[in-house]
Amino acid sequence: MRKYLTLIVIFLSVLYTCGQDDEYTAEKYRGSAPDRLYIGIRGNILLPVVTFADLYRSGVGAGVQAKYVIEDKIALGAFADYQILGPRGGAVVGVTHTLAVYGGSLEYIFPDRGKNFRPYIGVDAAYYNHAISQNINTMGGTFSSGTSGGSFGIAPNIGVNYKVNRFVIAYTNFKYHHILALPIIFDATAQCIGLSGGFLFMLGR
Repeated sequence: MRKYLTLIVIFLSVLYTCGQDDEYTAEKYRGSAPDRLYIGIRGNILLPVVTFADLYRSGVGAGVQAKYVIEDKIALGAFADYQILGPRGGAVVGVTHTLAVYGGSLEYIFPDRGKNFRPYIGVDAAYYNHAISQNINTMGGTFSSGTSGGSFGIAPNIGVNYKVNRFVIAYTNFKYHHILALPIIFDATAQCIGLSGGFLFMLGR
């Protein structure tokens, strides 16, 4: 976990250094800021805790998202993430463990203080689909089998946006995922910490 936290610290440090001399300063609006639509991509790291940590060490993946920002304060979003999980005890050749997440998000963006950094807090509500698939090689060919199960969950989060320029925002965030009951692990709740970083691209002018 230490190496993942180190990567996040380095990422934030680089953004902060760039921000000191960035020619783009936060825009000042008279009255309300215009609403904006963004699409984005991100990379994810999952660190299972509690029950989930009995089965998996970590997970890595990526995702896509769309975000609608209202008056530069409230952000409504939709996203899809896909993670490959690393089973505890080591991976088995031909067996793949995955976690796909589909959901929506609500964020409050803190006021602009004249800098390019904008912290925010939020919460996700999502459907988590946990799957295990296996490819079996036999004399007659390769056969696939697997099992999957899903449940709903929530993920409170905190993060920070960095305005690269007028059209691009870089961001990183920290989430705590609480999955209500995954059938594939005997209907037990599952928890994991999520670390994400990515970019949002504004559509339109």
